[in-house]
Amino acid sequence: MTLVTTKGSWTCVAVQDTQFSLRGSDNFLWVAGDMNYAWSGANGGKYLMRFSHVTKSAVRNLYLTARGGSRPLLVEAGASHQGGLDFTDCVFEGNNANDPAMGALIVVKGGGVSFTNTKLNFGMARPTDFTDQRDTALIMVKGGTALITNTWTCRATATASSVPVVAVTGGAAYVSRILCAGGNWADKPVATRTAGVLIADETVTVA
Repeated sequence: MTLVTTKGSWTCVAVQDTQFSLRGSDNFLWVAGDMNYAWSGANGGKYLMRFSHVTKSAVRNLYLTARGGSRPLLVEAGASHQGGLDFTDCVFEGNNANDPAMGALIVVKGGGVSFTNTKLNFGMARPTDFTDQRDTALIMVKGGTALITNTWTCRATATASSVPVVAVTGGAAYVSRILCAGGNWADKPVATRTAGVLIADETVTVA
């Protein structure tokens, strides 16, 4: 899709599988609206939303709640991507501290994406539930380039504070202004790198 603008308030609740699988460029998605999209229960680790080769597009005001067997968001693209997939003012989370998402909340496998003014809550409570991949962080950067800034994050009760907010195993992540909320953090949030590039500021502990 190209030059698409979505408007209005969208509500998608109790909807299984991946209901939004998007491709294209030059779009303005929920910039003039909002979306509340939630799923609770078994879902095989599927993503609520998949952005595949989406470039030069603005996305705002998503509220994605993935309790139990879902993950909120997947971003992927090939090496020829033009970047510029920008998420702003979005919430990616489990339901609450005691009704969390079991694995990662955001997975970036490729492309050029930014996350600004993000609320990132209640994930990674029991990642062993998933067998399609090994979830290691709230945001997993496995390829591409990710700019992550101005993020509030709350821990699930079952998630240790040592679980990374960002884990880089490929590509590059530029991480700044990650702030703890919820009152149950022992220290600063953690970011890790086993491959690729991680450039982070003083608001995280790089391990």
